[in-house]
Amino acid sequence: MVLNFRALDGQVFMAERDPEMKGGIDDRFRRSFKKSSFELAQRDPVIYYGLGYDERYWIELLYSGMEHVINGHFAKDEQRFRSAWFTAGSLLSYIKNRNLSKRLILKVSPIQIRRDIRKRLPDTDYVDIEPPTLFERIRRRFD
Repeated sequence: MVLNFRALDGQVFMAERDPEMKGGIDDRFRRSFKKSSFELAQRDPVIYYGLGYDERYWIELLYSGMEHVINGHFAKDEQRFRSAWFTAGSLLSYIKNRNLSKRLILKVSPIQIRRDIRKRLPDTDYVDIEPPTLFERIRRRFD
């Protein structure tokens, strides 16, 4: 999952720098997308079903967003780019809003991706409607 995030994030980064790269973002991401890791995780009951129900939901939502970038029908390349941009930022948002366990994601990530996630998390906004309580802020700080 994290490697797929890295691949999509890299494609979005390139497309932001060079507008010509917005076209074909689906083809380039399709070559590096690895759905097999998600399917294998679903078949391994110890790991996959050991996750909470909410975490499984957010992981499946993330993968459906990635598949939509590849297989979805868009009128323009700009729409596909916006979908890819949103999906690439979703993982960080899910971690920041505690929909996914930060500890688990960092545990299964390679060192370079761990550093990147830790560096970019402070810049990611919370999606909570009301501000977190003092206890929640302390828990988020030391998670």
